[in-house]
Amino acid sequence: MRAGDRTRQQLRAGRPDMSFLPIRPSAAARVLTLLLGLAGGLSANAQDYPSKPIRMVVPFAPGSTTDTLARFVSDRLSRALGQQILIDNRAGAGGNIGTEMVARTAADGYTLVTAPSSLAINAALMPNLGFDAVRDLAPVVLIGAAPLIIVATPGLPAGNAAELIALARARPGQLNYASGGSGSPSHLAMELFKSMAGIDVVHIPYKGGGALLNSVMSGEIQLTPSGVLIAVPLIRAGRLKAIAVTGSKRIAAAPDVPTVAESGLPGYHVSGWWGILAP
Repeated sequence: MRAGDRTRQQLRAGRPDMSFLPIRPSAAARVLTLLLGLAGGLSANAQDYPSKPIRMVVPFAPGSTTDTLARFVSDRLSRALGQQILIDNRAGAGGNIGTEMVARTAADGYTLVTAPSSLAINAALMPNLGFDAVRDLAPVVLIGAAPLIIVATPGLPAGNAAELIALARARPGQLNYASGGSGSPSHLAMELFKSMAGIDVVHIPYKGGGALLNSVMSGEIQLTPSGVLIAVPLIRAGRLKAIAVTGSKRIAAAPDVPTVAESGLPGYHVSGWWGILAP
């Protein structure tokens, strides 16, 4: 039995509980327990684990939401484990390049991947993937779940979902939006918005990260659904304009920003999750 298979069985049996690492310190101990299980199936010296740095692959560019969360969590895990956790950004193909690389590595507990919820649907969107997420990867811990926030370049003449829809209908095919890549959460969130609103907005895929947001702030790109952690400070600084939150309710970090559903598109709701997985 592969170490990843054993870990998956433990999770299905209900131990340990999935937790949010940023707010529950005990989650670090749970992750350590799981990683010891991964190493234990392959090494007689599992009691010495971790005896070398652990690589955390991030399948998106530096500055992306996934990258920001991975760095936040890795810093705390590193302290708990007493060993370095090295971030390795392998962006491309909507997160599939880095994720496939991890799926093909040894199941020894020394290579992990931080992945978003798009991992769960990529197989349906891209049938020729070189890996099977269910077969080749074991879930270790859930580190967060949150909606996105649709943001615009400050000069865009729209301040909520209804105004954005009206603008897009008046200018069909003239507006554009950026995403973290085809199949990414931001891509799917905006495509659902377009479908429900019946509008034509051009998709510009990026690898995520700072380049994407820089393009929106400069006006080269007009819109993007962004992670809350990244977007809110830029909204407060006036460098981005908030349009709407994609979740079912407003968020505490930006209570004045309405949801898409309440400001122009009833029934719209998109949230994502992020987790750590191992081969």
